[in-house]
Amino acid sequence: MFSFHEPKRVRCGRTGFLMLATFSCTPVFAQSLPPVYVTAPTPYQKSLETPIADTVITREEIANSPYTTLSDVLRSLGGVNVRPALDGSRSGTIDLRGFGDTAQNNVVVVVDGIRLNENEQANPRFSTIPLSSIQSIEIIRGGSSVEYGDGGSGGVVRITTRKGAAGDKPAFDATASYGSFNTQELDLAFRQQLGAFSLGLNGSKASTNGYRANSEASYDQAGATLDFSQGDYKAGASVSFDGQNNRFPGSLSLSQAQQNPRSTNNPNDYGVFNRNAYTAYLAKQFGQSELGLSLNRREQVAVGVFGGFNVTRKIVQDQINPYTNFGFQALGSHKVRVGFEQQNWTIHESTIDTLPADQQSTALYALDDWTLNPQWRLNLGSRVARSEQTRGTLNHTYSLVANELGATYAWSTHTAFYTKLSRAYRLPNIDDNGFATSDFLKPQISREMDVGLRHTNPHGVSTARLFVMNLDDEILFDPTVGAFGSNTNLDKTRRRGAELSWKGNLDTHTLGSVSYQYLDSEFRVGQRAGGRLPLVPANQVTASLTRLWTDRFSSGAVLRAQSNQRPGGDISQKYSTSMIPGFALLDLDFGYRVKDVNWSFRIANLFDRNYYAYAFGNTGFYPEPGRAYYLTMKVSY
Repeated sequence: MFSFHEPKRVRCGRTGFLMLATFSCTPVFAQSLPPVYVTAPTPYQKSLETPIADTVITREEIANSPYTTLSDVLRSLGGVNVRPALDGSRSGTIDLRGFGDTAQNNVVVVVDGIRLNENEQANPRFSTIPLSSIQSIEIIRGGSSVEYGDGGSGGVVRITTRKGAAGDKPAFDATASYGSFNTQELDLAFRQQLGAFSLGLNGSKASTNGYRANSEASYDQAGATLDFSQGDYKAGASVSFDGQNNRFPGSLSLSQAQQNPRSTNNPNDYGVFNRNAYTAYLAKQFGQSELGLSLNRREQVAVGVFGGFNVTRKIVQDQINPYTNFGFQALGSHKVRVGFEQQNWTIHESTIDTLPADQQSTALYALDDWTLNPQWRLNLGSRVARSEQTRGTLNHTYSLVANELGATYAWSTHTAFYTKLSRAYRLPNIDDNGFATSDFLKPQISREMDVGLRHTNPHGVSTARLFVMNLDDEILFDPTVGAFGSNTNLDKTRRRGAELSWKGNLDTHTLGSVSYQYLDSEFRVGQRAGGRLPLVPANQVTASLTRLWTDRFSSGAVLRAQSNQRPGGDISQKYSTSMIPGFALLDLDFGYRVKDVNWSFRIANLFDRNYYAYAFGNTGFYPEPGRAYYLTMKVSY
């Protein structure tokens, strides 16, 4: 059995290695709401006026920022709680609405309509997505299982990549960065329009010695896309290959973390991950209607040594998604999407699983974006899903339902109100059931209510949201069950909170933004009623300020702070003396632009704070980097 000092190992027992090795806008409201346009292969598009719970990060914001990883973009530009990866890599754990240690299984990451989530206890591997290939990022908070299925309880991060259009000139983007811990990054992207075809090529390479001993990592990625658009037809295909080599520094005791945070107790742990992905889509327009199909296959292999155990797991996942979009008039204007999804996820080779091990899922869903009049818009939808899971001689079938009903009222050209009711779900995956209190855990069901408003004026946009989410059978590791702990269905739990944000201009040369989240994550019945769930800080704030001194020179500051939180595994509230302390970090950056070249110099953790954002119990602590410096050059023409 793996050491209890490794939180991810404990939670899934024999399969813990994979959890590290996998590895671990400012719209203005109009009196008349605009129509919705849908293009393959992106999913159902709601107008920006409707989803007040959303945050949109544009390509321009990414290009003008000093960041080179998606984790930093989400954290600093999106105000999202992204916990750093325990292996020191560029991926992180995205946590929307406070799911703590299971956040990676309660947030769906989608790229051009294709899910990146796997049916295991592992973060979606988004670190290899080149930032230069991203057109926009939409952060959707709250229950989203109608459109996105399993794991949509906390929300969705939807990424749309750049596509060529007729008449576009050839475009080239390059990013090169060097910084502390011998961190080196290179990202290249090229796009060329060839008549009705659009060709895209991208590649990236990065490496670092890491902040801690035995935290070296390297990454390689290459991809190509070919899109076709002519008349009523659209089609395309893409292929990508990525690999990672990571050393795992592991956890430290509290005294080690305080006295020598760069040390390691696991000098021999490492992991190697490789993945190939293939995608194709086809769409045909029929007047105001559209019929489309998208296909995706991912093949991935993870091998390594973790806690003295040699581990191998090979997985293949296939996704098939036919859909249709159409509109009609009846008591207003309707934009409807009906889709079918089939997903086959199979472990082909493993040293830790009992084979065969697979999960076969199918789902049918329908959504309606209904504009009643220039002030009122409704969004309603439903999904029915069936999932069959096999582990050795064991087999179980899950049947699930998700629903949502939302309404937006445009009070004026500047103010709109929003409310939404949703039911979402999370299935227990192969790893959850592989180390559980029963052969097959119950599915986790969440019921949520959101209310919010958005106000715009010439200086910016302000948003306020309140939400309450009640959960039944939440899936989490409970270290108090049995001799070694076990994954289990918890007593009834609840998330409730407030999200406030503002983004705009302080004057003609100064841009600012601030986001604040209060989150109460607790048990609502039983002996633990009122107790906080682990790894969920009650208060989080992100604030940024950018000053444009000249048309070439700028400077900026980003402040991120959060309050204390219970360590991982502490669902019985017994580690009160080992609370993860709150912290505040200040980053500075300086930018200089010369024609098509944008230089930036960033200082992360300016005051060299010794802190950690993850701990397990009172024995396993994971220190985060101290002060670091990065020089980045971005070229675009």
